Formats: sequence, structure tokens, C-alpha cells
Amino acid sequence: MSVEDKKLARELQRELYRRRHLDLTETKYSVTRCVAYIGGIIRPSMGEYIDPKVEEKALIDGAKRVPGLRDVVFEAKFVIDAKR
Repeated sequence: MSVEDKKLARELQRELYRRRHLDLTETKYSVTRCVAYIGGIIRPSMGEYIDPKVEEKALIDGAKRVPGLRDVVFEAKFVIDAKR
């Protein structure tokens, strides 16, 4: 991973974690050649209701705001457990 990609990954992390109503503990993200990859499982935080389509768009739009990123590949899956 280049120095630039590491810097972009830190900025991407800051942007993703602004969505405090999402549990991103099982989410993986990386930056390779200025392209962000977001994968894994995304859940709502305790007691929150989320619309997966709205949240996916918000996460992608937020990642695209990171200066220097050329593209975003979103492969994460939303899991909404009624048991939690």
C-alpha cells in the first residue's frame, strides 16, 4: 500500500465513521491505487432503524467526497436483525 493510499484510507475511515447510527465493526475497507473498497457486514446500531438503500448511497457519497479518491467499490451487505 502506497503512502498516498494509506492517507486516503485514514480519510475514508473518518468519513465512514461519521455515520454513528451504523455498526461498522464487521466492515472492511481499503484503498488501492486511489480506489476505495468497502465490504463486509453493516448493521444498525442498537435501537436504530435504517433504510439500506439510503445508507448505501450516503456511504458511497461520503467516500466520494474524500479528496484524491478516484472511485468507490461498495460490496458491503446490510444485515438488519430483529433479534438485536
